[in-house]
Amino acid sequence: MKDDQGNSFNLNGEPFGSGGEGKIYRTDRPGFVVKIYEKTPTPEQVSKLKVMIANPPKASPSDPGDVAIAWPTSLAYKGKQCIGFLMPEIGRNVQFIQVYNPKSRKKILPKCNWLFLHTAARNFTEIVKDLHKSGYVIGDIKPQNILVNDRAFVSVVDTDSFQVKNGNTVYRCHVVTEGFTPPEMLGFDPSNITQTLYHDRYRVALIIYHLLFTRHPFNEGTWQGSSDEQSQVDKMKSGIWLYNSQGLLKSHISTIPLQVIHPKLQELFKRCFNDGHKDPTKRPSAEDWSTALKVAINDLTSCGKIDTHKYSRTYGKCYWCERKNILNGVDIFEGSAKPVISPPPPSIPPVQTTSSTPIPPPSPPPPAKKIIGFVFLAIATICFIGGAIPFGFILGFIGFSCFSD
Repeated sequence: MKDDQGNSFNLNGEPFGSGGEGKIYRTDRPGFVVKIYEKTPTPEQVSKLKVMIANPPKASPSDPGDVAIAWPTSLAYKGKQCIGFLMPEIGRNVQFIQVYNPKSRKKILPKCNWLFLHTAARNFTEIVKDLHKSGYVIGDIKPQNILVNDRAFVSVVDTDSFQVKNGNTVYRCHVVTEGFTPPEMLGFDPSNITQTLYHDRYRVALIIYHLLFTRHPFNEGTWQGSSDEQSQVDKMKSGIWLYNSQGLLKSHISTIPLQVIHPKLQELFKRCFNDGHKDPTKRPSAEDWSTALKVAINDLTSCGKIDTHKYSRTYGKCYWCERKNILNGVDIFEGSAKPVISPPPPSIPPVQTTSSTPIPPPSPPPPAKKIIGFVFLAIATICFIGGAIPFGFILGFIGFSCFSD
């Protein structure tokens, strides 16, 4: 096999992954894999790939050594026939569907906490923002096509399904995934629809909700209607979810309430699923989400009891401890109890020991009468010398002053 420059390469082993239309193989070219289509690519597919190869998105990975977008870099040929394309290899990452599911998350990312999920969500929105700025519409956004590593760095795969525009030519996205399709597209063939950024924006909100709340927003709560419960798809068509249910839904005991996330995120979810249900242009952009997630991340703080618990300061308390008590010990962020550190005892003045030198008590003041006597004695002596007072009178007064009781 050769690339579009005529350089040879070989496959290494069996396929390790598959996309919607082909299988992924490692190659003897370090850092690159090849997607080989099961069916011979159509001329339209080949033209689309050539446009993508010539116009990569302006996305720079934030994690050295990893790849943010598995973008086609070269066509792959067997003889003169195009059979697929080469692209950068993604590291040892896991799918979002394994991360937002608490059971699988405990096995593959045991140290994952709410900060990790917020960070992964923000990194995802940064990729979408870059793709949209480059003129691409993702189209089939689903958890299986979004990967994350143990540092919350995100990668997007299956990029050859994106909607690509080249001048007046639009190469549409021909596939959609149930549960991740905007309501205005439900019931229609995606091959006949030129999608917009607003379709992607709806899907982005769904992905973020899954990460933060573990489940689909239109599959949340307990049905209160008199008729049979609507399906998830019907709720999406009607715009009925827990925070716009018209009394048809109420929170379940295990429901993670919207109030536990930062108010800016609460606002964006309501804008997307409420206002954006009737008017898609009101749906928040990827940049809106990235900005709000940054604020929310800075607002997270650590629980004082469990080492894996993070919560929003604006909520005011650790929701995960609260939830654990309500659900009789069920904790989706299991961790270890933090040691209780006792405050130091109050300082006590040192007790004087026998080896200390005692401080002598102050001397008592002399009796007042003796002081007066001494004063008059001094005066009398001076006067006698001067001859002003008779000596006998002086002696008599001194004796009275000094010795009388």
